[in-house]
Amino acid sequence: MTSFSASSDECDPNSPTFDRPGDSTAEVSDESEMVCRTSRANSALSDEERERHIKACGDLMELAMVRWYETGDFGHRGEASRWRILMEQAIKGRSAEQIRRMEEARGLA
Repeated sequence: MTSFSASSDECDPNSPTFDRPGDSTAEVSDESEMVCRTSRANSALSDEERERHIKACGDLMELAMVRWYETGDFGHRGEASRWRILMEQAIKGRSAEQIRRMEEARGLA
């Protein structure tokens, strides 16, 4: 398990705000880290990769909110907003085929 945060539109482990293991009480799965690291070219993602990226961003947003609640540090609140924005951008980038599949799965189509 690894925890990390982002300070820009990219999930850069070399960033000064990238938390190293043990730096925080909040942790994310290695899969979330991998999805975040490999999804910089958001438009080039397959539907499956995009859904994992959306999930990873959502998980990281929730963890940043937990840190904000625990510490009162608004830097964590800003981090949560950045993850939310990345998640929303990925959601908006879903393919028409993916949207159709999701609607069918929920009985909306």
